[in-house]
Amino acid sequence: MNDLANTILENVGDGILSVDASLTIVFANPMACTILRASPSEIIGKHADEVIRLAKYDDACSRVQIEPFKQAISSGERMTYSSPMVVESIGTSMVYVEDSVSPIRNSDGETIGAVMVFRDVTEEVQMATLLRISNERYKALFDSIRSGVAVYESLDGIAFSITDFNLAAEKIDGVSKREVLGKDVMKMFPWVKPIGLLDALCKVWNTGKSERLPCSMYQDQNGKWWREHYVYKLPTGEVVVVYDDLTQKREKAEKVSDSIGKLRDSDTRLRSMFENASVGLVATGDFPEMRILQVNKAFCEFLGYTKTELCSMSIKEVTHPEDLDEILDATQKARSLPLAANQVKVTKRYVKKDGTSCWGTIFFSKIEHGDGRVEHFSQVID
Repeated sequence: MNDLANTILENVGDGILSVDASLTIVFANPMACTILRASPSEIIGKHADEVIRLAKYDDACSRVQIEPFKQAISSGERMTYSSPMVVESIGTSMVYVEDSVSPIRNSDGETIGAVMVFRDVTEEVQMATLLRISNERYKALFDSIRSGVAVYESLDGIAFSITDFNLAAEKIDGVSKREVLGKDVMKMFPWVKPIGLLDALCKVWNTGKSERLPCSMYQDQNGKWWREHYVYKLPTGEVVVVYDDLTQKREKAEKVSDSIGKLRDSDTRLRSMFENASVGLVATGDFPEMRILQVNKAFCEFLGYTKTELCSMSIKEVTHPEDLDEILDATQKARSLPLAANQVKVTKRYVKKDGTSCWGTIFFSKIEHGDGRVEHFSQVID
């Protein structure tokens, strides 16, 4: 019988330590030596405080020393500690244990020692710590992300209730997390069906494949908005919807599009006015090249050139050589005048395509662009 008991003690998965009334360790099984990172000779015969000093640390990292052997012997009662404790007597690594200590009595009922049964829970504590850190990171990310995030659960893939709702979602939907948790999505947000989000929830719940809903517009008596949704399924079976409110962007885009349309219409009118004006109109680059940039039909007819031909030339090439200095002086004068009064009048001769000369009165002005470029605009009257 003793052999059987010894075999059990030697092979049991928990550590076992026994002390006498003076707290001297008189027995340690192999698992106790393994947990305490010590050999039997380093444990047996030593005071318990040298071998297994235990302490608990609260969330504020305040240390509380635990003396289970002393408590069991002094009280005569079994002491159980369910919360993990740090074995501070092991200096090489952080080891956590859970233990219970029972007093040992002789035949007269006197307490003559105590026995501790303990197990190594270091890995469990580490996993719990990592999980807590992970949850804290998740919560920080969940609450700080700009996109709305809603988490749904379902028992049948048809009806969905809300299990989580971040701060951005509260802002986008105008409801608090407290108001929506545990509620049916159709009751809280009936618009999920007309925009196709409910169908996406059902599909993702059933297939596990993620779905992206392009920008959707919803309108009712309270107004209209645009949103973009991304739906995916978690290993827990919950379905997550990440979404962004694109209302302001779409409204701005519509305003820009409307403005562009108006500008395009205005540009069309201006081009028509430019092209069909009864006087010659010509835009030229800056001094000294003065390349012809644009001309209208009247100017082409005035000189006998096509628009393509003129736009490959300089205004100096169609100016009579004897009047070239005069047009250059007019250009310089126009550049020096303020924009409010920058029109210069000059009369000069042009050289037509057939080589003959013609006279024109020119109202000459400058155009300054935001990037520093200067161009010139001329009205030419035959």
